[in-house]
Amino acid sequence: MHSNTIATDTLSGTGAAPCSADPDLFFGGHTEREDGDMGGPTLEVMQRAARLSETARTACLLRCPLAQQRRCAKEALNQEIAYGVWAGVQLPGDLARKVPVLNAQREILRGIAEGKIDPRTHPSNAALLRAASDETVPAVAQLRPTRNPSSQALPTAATA
Repeated sequence: MHSNTIATDTLSGTGAAPCSADPDLFFGGHTEREDGDMGGPTLEVMQRAARLSETARTACLLRCPLAQQRRCAKEALNQEIAYGVWAGVQLPGDLARKVPVLNAQREILRGIAEGKIDPRTHPSNAALLRAASDETVPAVAQLRPTRNPSSQALPTAATA
């Protein structure tokens, strides 16, 4: 089962989660593997990935109830997911150089799943939430508009 299907199926009975409205924002479109066959990520790809990750994380933190975030964290751990945004935590992928970061992020997810960490008060999310509260109309309050399926380009104006 694909990871975004896991999340949206798991959470579908608890209300509209941002990840079910825009799964690509949470589970794809912001990885370094999308390098356009250039042999590695370009600065533009890395900047776009960071913006999309911040947008997804902030949407999760602002729009998902804590109980839903806890279920999401448990599911990511149970399925040994390595990439995407889960419970407001960015999982960086399983490339060898990212394994230490992945392990650290999984520890945060474990704390969320066990009820020991509240994602909204965790230090790793403080800057995101501060930026969202500084906006007069938070950009993440509205998810990205639905893309035309034939369109291959991701929007680059999405910011947190």
